[in-house]
Amino acid sequence: ALLPEGMRLVKEDRRGELRALTAELLAALRNAPKIPGHPYWNFEHPAEWADVFAAMDRPEEGALPGALERLEEKTLHGWLGQLAGGAFGTAIEGYHTSRIAEVYGVIDSYITTPETVNDDVVYELVLLDVFERQGRGLTSRELGLEWLRQIPFGWSAEGVALRNLGLGILPPGSGSFRNPYFDWIGAQMRGMISGMLAPGLPLEATRQADVDSTVSSARDGSHRPM
Repeated sequence: ALLPEGMRLVKEDRRGELRALTAELLAALRNAPKIPGHPYWNFEHPAEWADVFAAMDRPEEGALPGALERLEEKTLHGWLGQLAGGAFGTAIEGYHTSRIAEVYGVIDSYITTPETVNDDVVYELVLLDVFERQGRGLTSRELGLEWLRQIPFGWSAEGVALRNLGLGILPPGSGSFRNPYFDWIGAQMRGMISGMLAPGLPLEATRQADVDSTVSSARDGSHRPM
């Protein structure tokens, strides 16, 4: 019910009233009543990772003949696709099909100079920096602190997480404290890099994605309780 009023205030450029209305909207999101019996509230937190690994069958050395030889090439192509998609898509993010056709017509090249400083790439690069230092021992705490070192601002769940981190609210609180976007798709968007860091080891990739997601997300956004 608040959204139409918000769109009207945007069109009229009434920013003060829009900030107040946005506060009302976020309060409504935080205090929305639960739907009894909805599966959203019935998730079960996974077992502790130490227990998972204790029961995990690790692949034996040489069990993937030929696959490792192609791994570097596959990883490179995966990164190129991620970079190209982010660089191309940033210019038209939020446009629907008819609007793209109206503004740009047929698109057969980059609309603007490719720009890779976007949320489809930056968080993954920061994770790689921490991974270079800590390897598979990387922690949500160190990753969150690296966000502060390298990322000046963000949107939605990541933006709130950066604010929380700056206030000394470290993971997992950074992802859950007064964060109405805690179950949006940001962590899912960042999960690709975890698969690249643990090819052939889906549980390890999942564990790394969990470490990353906890910085900005909770509950269904990361399968972490609030």
